[in-house]
Amino acid sequence: MRGSPSLGHYVFAFVFLVRLIALARLTSSPFLLPSGGDMHFYDDWARQILHGRFTDHFAFYGLPLYAYLLAVLYKLFGYSPFVPGFLQACLDAGTATLLYKIAIRVFRTTNEPELVDNRARVIGLLAAVGWTFFVPAQAYSVILMPTAWGVFVFWFLVWQIVKTERAPSPLRSLAYGALIGITATGVATILFIVPLLLAALLLRP
Repeated sequence: MRGSPSLGHYVFAFVFLVRLIALARLTSSPFLLPSGGDMHFYDDWARQILHGRFTDHFAFYGLPLYAYLLAVLYKLFGYSPFVPGFLQACLDAGTATLLYKIAIRVFRTTNEPELVDNRARVIGLLAAVGWTFFVPAQAYSVILMPTAWGVFVFWFLVWQIVKTERAPSPLRSLAYGALIGITATGVATILFIVPLLLAALLLRP
């Protein structure tokens, strides 16, 4: 029925529920507050920013975006790794939904966007379910690491390229470049999307 939730909405809700269960289990464990490793690195950096140390006037000793983002979240919601984990659970559910949509677009057998055949829908659901129960994705979506943000932006850009048959307009290209540049200050591997964007610009009408 018009206005009713689509299958993509249910995919998002299911993956989000699974990620919330993982986050709840982490919250009830002693590992929510980082005591070492990269999580402690970002957490400690964010708390330094909260105390007014925005820079030490030297080159950053790590990618700064995630630390500043954590500082903003700590300022708004108080010091708790739960809020970043909650937002990352949303992003990871969004990633699964993007995989579902990309699979439907790639494997459809008709050029009519309203008509989605069952084969493409099943492939999309399998992709989303595979991502849901992919253990590294579950882990990185709830801990203090920028991975979930970078993965979401990567697949969002893939979806923007795949969903249309034409090259991005100059304004869209500028927006994509700005998004990649900003994301690269937190997750440098987002730069792997650049060749795909260049191919979309050069090979499509």
